[in-house]
Amino acid sequence: MSLPAELRPCPRCRKAAAPAYAPFCSAACRNRDLLDWLEERHVIPGPPVENGEAQGH
Repeated sequence: MSLPAELRPCPRCRKAAAPAYAPFCSAACRNRDLLDWLEERHVIPGPPVENGEAQGH
């Protein structure tokens, strides 16, 4: 069974999550996670995308 969101640890550093930055503990962890997504270090699995398909062409 999964813990409620307010009791889950920060997904980056595992410290207690702060309500202002949930699910993260701080702005620093939130921003590092965003940067990882923007630099494509995190991806969501799925079928390959053809050229131009991601932009809606």
